[in-house]
Amino acid sequence: MSSRHLLIIYIVLCHSLLCSHSFTSVVLRSSHHASLRLSSLTQTRQTHSTLLSSPQFPSTPPPPSPTNSTGLVSLLTLQTYFGPNSNKIWGDLTNSDTRLLYHSLLPRALLKIKTLHNATDADTDLKKLAYLSYSLRQTAKLYSRYRCNLPGRVLTEIYDGWRHFREYGKWNTEGREWDEIWEKYSLEINSELTSPLPPSEISDLICLRILERSCSTNSLIDSYVFSSDNIEALTLQEDLITDEMVDTFVEGVLDSERTLSAGEEVVIMLAQEDKEEEEEEEECTIEEEEEGKCGRGLKAKQISRLRKKVERMTEKRRRVRKEQRQKRRKEEGFE
Repeated sequence: MSSRHLLIIYIVLCHSLLCSHSFTSVVLRSSHHASLRLSSLTQTRQTHSTLLSSPQFPSTPPPPSPTNSTGLVSLLTLQTYFGPNSNKIWGDLTNSDTRLLYHSLLPRALLKIKTLHNATDADTDLKKLAYLSYSLRQTAKLYSRYRCNLPGRVLTEIYDGWRHFREYGKWNTEGREWDEIWEKYSLEINSELTSPLPPSEISDLICLRILERSCSTNSLIDSYVFSSDNIEALTLQEDLITDEMVDTFVEGVLDSERTLSAGEEVVIMLAQEDKEEEEEEEECTIEEEEEGKCGRGLKAKQISRLRKKVERMTEKRRRVRKEQRQKRRKEEGFE
């Protein structure tokens, strides 16, 4: 073997050793960073656990028992009323259509909540309503993802899984679990408190925060997917449903007579409204469509309808308050 061959072999061996050392260093650094991250996460979790275990904060309430009066809208129910995925592998909705579907399902799910319980025990009902809103949001997310195209579905699952792993150290593509949601808003409420409150009042604040956030979405994703008209219409719709739900609960006029069929009736009613709106949109002429006066998104016509809904619901709430005041005065007069 010539000296030239020996030199080549020597250079290859040295290069292999250097690469091996570099790779080992990268692995060691990655392992070190991972261990530091895990240690930091563990310390943070211990700090949160210590804070939440104090007598001031209420413990996580258990999910309500699955009775008929607390029945949830399941994934199967949404598939029945809004249709199955016509393309099992690729998905039958684009990313923007999926986002619109998700937005529309959030308030529809919450509409069911206000007819499930009579406001006789505020603390108990608030906890049930908070859990129901959390569960219905999860169902809306799963159904929207089930209809979404494959790339969008994979990206959202990776995003949710990585976000959960980064915060809790375990992979979960379906988002936070109930106890994690309760912990998140417990810490959030704690950071906002300026004076001590009884545990029952803190529990109410946590439940109301869960109710409010159950119909909110990521504004960055919305601005990326939707136009300004879409966002305005969807914001009106979210505000309408959230105000109606919370206001109705506070006023104590929740209807408990139709608990079995309330969710199904709401879904059917709103699905029929959507069908009528789609038929109206199809009547737009080609010229109007080219001018951008109509289309698939939520345009000026839908925004106008939503504004009218807001006005009607506001007037309805005023009328309910007036009737309640008159009823109280009448009862006091008899006493």
